[in-house]
Amino acid sequence: MIETVTLERGHKKQRATLENLAQFYIHDFTDFLGPERPIHVNEDGLYPDAMVLKRYWTEPDRSVWFIRADGHMAGFALLNKVTHSGEPADFNMAEFFVLRPFRGKDVAERAVIDILHRHPGRWEVAIMERNTPALRFWPRAVQRASIRNYESQSGVGENPSRTLLRFLAGS
Repeated sequence: MIETVTLERGHKKQRATLENLAQFYIHDFTDFLGPERPIHVNEDGLYPDAMVLKRYWTEPDRSVWFIRADGHMAGFALLNKVTHSGEPADFNMAEFFVLRPFRGKDVAERAVIDILHRHPGRWEVAIMERNTPALRFWPRAVQRASIRNYESQSGVGENPSRTLLRFLAGS
């Protein structure tokens, strides 16, 4: 059982940590892209940086949060203000990842609740509809937090389509 789940704000000196964790994230994410959007590793054996991670260290509307479980690195959350709906939001959950050994142990839900409590305002979360674990996880996780005005819209966009969750977090 995981006793503590904590968030720590990422700092530029942890750039390599994020880049390394992103490799696991991309590897797992390829399961949901389908044959029309394959991601292949480069000649060095690494996935390309499709998320353009350097922006999270240089742009003021972006932030990196590392997730720890009992003190161990367990994942990350990347926040920005870019929405798929075209509607304004204070925060968008651009990417969220928990390493496999910590899945199914309430680490991800506890991290989401903490993130939402730290960042009150209008939120958007876009979930690829092929990502069925995320489609089950996100509505349950955000509704465990203090949210209001919850909206869900399926079939947004193409290649791939997404489900959008929009809500207000905090008081």
